[in-house]
Amino acid sequence: MSAWQIGMRIVMREFRSGFGGFRILILCLALGVACIAFVGTMASSFTAGIKGDGRILLGGDVDLSLTHRKASREQLDWLRLNTSAISVIAEFRTMVRDKNTANQQLVELKAVDGVYPLYGDFVLKSGGSLKDVIRKQKGMWGAVVDERLLELLQLQLGDQIQIGGANLIIRDIIEREPDRGTRAFRLGPRIVITKAALSATSLEQPGSLIRYHYRLVLPQNTSLNVWRKALQARFPGAGWRIRDIENAAPGIQRFVDGVALFLSFISLTALLVGGVGVANSVRSFLDARRNSIATLKCLGATRGTILRVYCVLVLSMVLLSIGIGLFVGGTIPMILVPMLEGQLPIAGHLGFYLNPLLLAAFLGLLVSAAFAARPLAVAAEIRPALLFRTVVENSANRPRISAYLMIGAIAGLIVFLTISTATRPDVAGWYILGVTVVFGVFQGIGALIVKGLRLLPRPCRPLLRLSLANLYRPGAPTTSVSISLGLGLTVLVAVSHLEHNLEHQMQQVLPEEAPGYYFIDIRADQGERFVKKVKAHAGVEEVQQVPMLRGRIIKIKGTLVENITPPPKFSWILRGDRGLTWSHTPPNRGSRIVSGEWWSKDYSGKPLVSFD
Repeated sequence: MSAWQIGMRIVMREFRSGFGGFRILILCLALGVACIAFVGTMASSFTAGIKGDGRILLGGDVDLSLTHRKASREQLDWLRLNTSAISVIAEFRTMVRDKNTANQQLVELKAVDGVYPLYGDFVLKSGGSLKDVIRKQKGMWGAVVDERLLELLQLQLGDQIQIGGANLIIRDIIEREPDRGTRAFRLGPRIVITKAALSATSLEQPGSLIRYHYRLVLPQNTSLNVWRKALQARFPGAGWRIRDIENAAPGIQRFVDGVALFLSFISLTALLVGGVGVANSVRSFLDARRNSIATLKCLGATRGTILRVYCVLVLSMVLLSIGIGLFVGGTIPMILVPMLEGQLPIAGHLGFYLNPLLLAAFLGLLVSAAFAARPLAVAAEIRPALLFRTVVENSANRPRISAYLMIGAIAGLIVFLTISTATRPDVAGWYILGVTVVFGVFQGIGALIVKGLRLLPRPCRPLLRLSLANLYRPGAPTTSVSISLGLGLTVLVAVSHLEHNLEHQMQQVLPEEAPGYYFIDIRADQGERFVKKVKAHAGVEEVQQVPMLRGRIIKIKGTLVENITPPPKFSWILRGDRGLTWSHTPPNRGSRIVSGEWWSKDYSGKPLVSFD
């Protein structure tokens, strides 16, 4: 009978006798694998939602956006000539007032044309048509709103609201907005009106902070890359931000990636802590079978035979644990994703995502192998003479150098997988370094505890003496427990400190005397009247004005930004518009010049710039 057949017979015998020695292994490993599988499946679900619903989230095949200004007639003519359909939308923040009570609320206003939406369905609570509901009826423009606005202003359907210089009537409630997921966060409830109603508000003025979106449907069989190159060649300095179905919701994708990265590291830490439990479980199981192993050695079993027999047994338990973890980690998203529908800007796609499950299984297998290798190697070195000696014989067993080399190779593979599959390899590298240092520190602490207890004088009380002796006896799990508790507490402390550091950083960024109110989008011809009106209110001590406009970086060192490929974490600088302001003197609050010097008050030469 071969060693593998012997191994399988022992496995079947252990199965018949239950999992007594492996309960900790199964629990620890299944929990770690389930966490990694869950995080990966959730991230894949929402990423698939972003990619699968790209056209709906974006509102078209391509979205061109401009701030402050509309596209020129020449640009519109070219777009109409080279697309199948075009929809023009205006979005900005403004205040809405209750016509009767004068209560007001900041809102996100969207003005749409007659062909909106190009993709997807705009669903109203009544089931009616958006086009019919918001058109002008009996001299009044209609508006559809988020239900939250009704709660904030205590309004009902049919009530009148004021936006700018126009009065509108609330005719319906937004149930689902197809392109809602283009941004991760909003500062206020949504209101949707027609573009003609926007003109009636008189808010559409030169310089108003309005973002115009041109949603496009490309002709069939048109290459997106070829079309984009033709657009950029025709209007190289247009200044619009171009998005297509490949990056329909970049903000949300970055948010999903960031959360997944953070949670995946916590899950991997849980798996590593579980790996310590695997080592303890395997060692305890093999310690209980020292006599059986010594007997097999007396009957002629070689070191290789012992390794194969118990590797089969441990591998069976590991695979069972991984299977449980994959089932739990892959099933929970099936329950959670439908519950989150409507709570997030995007909807996750339910499905079976093989890659995160394979990654979780492979990491679980590698971590198990890394932590179980040493106990198995030690068991293989048990001598037949153990049957005639004390338990101290076991402590003299040391694995061969090949076992340490294999553990090192497995650890290197875990590091490679962690870094190569992370969305931020640099962060993953620091995580690996941190985990290595933490393991080393708590391994050292455990060793110092054992050594220190041995040097202490023996207590007189038998119970205390036995308790302390069990902490430094041969084969005591003191070091393993130190690593497990230390690593787990380190994660909890790190998460807690991260939260407090973010809060502290926000408090540091805020000035000591923050303004009580903050107003934006005040035109130059309104500034003087605005300041006079504000200062007329009792309690107003100071009013500061800062000019602001939006601009786009066109060239860097003479090179067009279209020809520059920046590092991913800085690419946002070259996308879209940036905020620009100007001043004769440096801002006197919250600013510090760290390099260079400010221009003189009467400077009139070549334009200079100071940037953060």
